[in-house]
Amino acid sequence: MGAAPIPTYPPVEPAPQTPAETETAPSPSVTLPATAPVPVPPKPWAVSYYEQTADAGGWHDEVGWLLVLAGGGGVTWAVTVGTEVGFAALLLIPVAIWVWLAGRRQGREKEALREEALKYVKELQAAQAAGARVPELSPQLRALLDDHQ
Repeated sequence: MGAAPIPTYPPVEPAPQTPAETETAPSPSVTLPATAPVPVPPKPWAVSYYEQTADAGGWHDEVGWLLVLAGGGGVTWAVTVGTEVGFAALLLIPVAIWVWLAGRRQGREKEALREEALKYVKELQAAQAAGARVPELSPQLRALLDDHQ
C-alpha cells in the first residue's frame, strides 16, 4: 500500500466576537486576585517531643526481670548458704515493680504523644493536598505514617 499525501486546508478567519462574549471576558488590564496560600499547620510541642522520644525506652521490662532474678538469687543464696545478708536482695523486688510501673507510665505517655503526632501528620497531608508546601517529615514521623497506611 502506498502512502497517502497529507491534506491541506485553506486558512480560516477567526469568528467575530458577539457582544455577550466581550462583556464576560476579562479585560487584559484587570488582574485577578491571587489565591491565598494554604497555611502549613505549626508543629506542636508534643510532636517535637514525640520525635525525640519515639526510639527511646523499652528497657524497663529487661531491667525489671533482672532485678527480680537478682532478688530471687539473693534469697536462694541466703537460704542455701545460711547468710542472712542475702535476704536484703528482697529489696530488689519492689525496685523491679517500680521500674515496671515507670515503664508503663512512659508507654502511656508515648501513646498519647503518638496520637498527637499522627493528628499532625494528617493535618500536613491535608495542607499538602490543598496546595501548601509542607516540610519533609522526620524519620520518626515517616515511620508513624508508614505504620498507619
